[in-house]
Amino acid sequence: MVDVVYRIVEHDGGWAYKAGDVFSETFPTREAAQATADAVAAEQRVPGEDEAISWEDEAGRWHDEVERGSDRPQARVETDPISNSASVGRVPLASGLRSSGVADIGITPLLTLAGAAAAGYLLGSMLQRRT
Repeated sequence: MVDVVYRIVEHDGGWAYKAGDVFSETFPTREAAQATADAVAAEQRVPGEDEAISWEDEAGRWHDEVERGSDRPQARVETDPISNSASVGRVPLASGLRSSGVADIGITPLLTLAGAAAAGYLLGSMLQRRT
C-alpha cells in the first residue's frame, strides 16, 4: 500500500502543506494549512468507485487501466515538534517515519493539492502507479 505524507511548511509568505515536491495553495496561518491537510488526508482514505483511468509514464507512454475504488493509500499529516503532535492522526516530523515506503511523488504542478475530492482521488491513483 502507498503511504502519502503531507507536511506543513512555510511557503510563499504563509503556510502550505506539501506531498513530495508539490505544494498546496498558500494559507494565511499554520492552523488553516493543518486543518486543510487533515481533511485532504482523511479524503485520501475514503473508498470510491472503480474507475477507468489513463496515465502517462516517465517515457511518455500512455496506459489505460481500471483502478479499484477500494485501493486507497495510507495518508497522514506530519507536524514538527513545536506544533500539537499529540493530536490524533498526526506524526511528529522528527520521528524519522519517512524512511520506510513513503512515496516520493515527482509529479508536475499540473496537480495542485487544493483539497478537492477529485484531486485526492487522482493523486492516490498516480501514487499507486509509482510503487
